[in-house]
Amino acid sequence: MKIHVWFPHPLRTPPIRNLVDHYLRLATRYLAIELHEQPYRNRKGQIPAGLLDRLSASRNILLTEHGLTVPSTWFRDLLAATDNTRPLHFLVGDAFGFPDELARRATDRISLTPLTLPHELALLLLVEQLWRWIAMARNHPYHK
Repeated sequence: MKIHVWFPHPLRTPPIRNLVDHYLRLATRYLAIELHEQPYRNRKGQIPAGLLDRLSASRNILLTEHGLTVPSTWFRDLLAATDNTRPLHFLVGDAFGFPDELARRATDRISLTPLTLPHELALLLLVEQLWRWIAMARNHPYHK
């Protein structure tokens, strides 16, 4: 299985960039995870065609304040229930949310916390939870 994490622009905060890279380094020792930092809309306000193509026939999970608030074990259960032949995509929204066409491609909508977070912090929480999920699956002591 390959996991894709989508973020709507390059990370701008160096301490968050360092922590995101740290957790991705840990997680990618065991599972293929790719971080994509690209806009969800082009200058004309349209979704890049390549993005929509990549999301077809995949499980697409939007991180949104309006999603189901999930515990860490939700990620573990997701791994166990996911078809290993389909990519898994996590999309972090920006201050404007998601374009409608992109939101329609979602198979799940989750919230990492009931708190409103800056989207860079939401990305950091997501990649930490991905590492925690992998650690749980491999009985690594990190998650304890």
